[in-house]
Amino acid sequence: MPIIKTIGIISKPKAPAATELVPKLLEWLSRRAITARIDEQTGVYAGQPGICRDDVPEGCDLIVVLGGDGTLLSAARAIGSREIPLFPVNLGGLGFLTAITVDEVFPELERALRSEHRIARRK
Repeated sequence: MPIIKTIGIISKPKAPAATELVPKLLEWLSRRAITARIDEQTGVYAGQPGICRDDVPEGCDLIVVLGGDGTLLSAARAIGSREIPLFPVNLGGLGFLTAITVDEVFPELERALRSEHRIARRK
C-alpha cells in the first residue's frame, strides 16, 4: 500500500458511537498530518461541513467506513472502479463485512499506516 496522506471517512447516520469516535479520529489524523475528506454525515458528527459521499474518495489513499455492512456497501459504490482500500469499522450492530471494532480503530489504523494490513480484493 502506498504512503497514506489522505483518508476519506464515510459514516452511518444516527450512529451514537460515531458522535464520540469521529472527533477523536479527526484529531488523530491531524496529529499525523493526514488530510481527511469527510462525507456530510461525518460532518454532522464533527460539527463541520462535509462533502457529498460520492466525492469523498477523490484523491484518497484509504477510506474509513464507520457503520455496518450497509454503510460499507454504500462506500464501495461511492468508490466505484477506483482502487482505494476500505477500512471497515463496526459501530456495534451485527456486521459480517465490518470486522474492526471501535476499540480496535486506532491500533489497526497504525498498522495500516505501516502497511501491515492484508488487503483483500473483491469484484
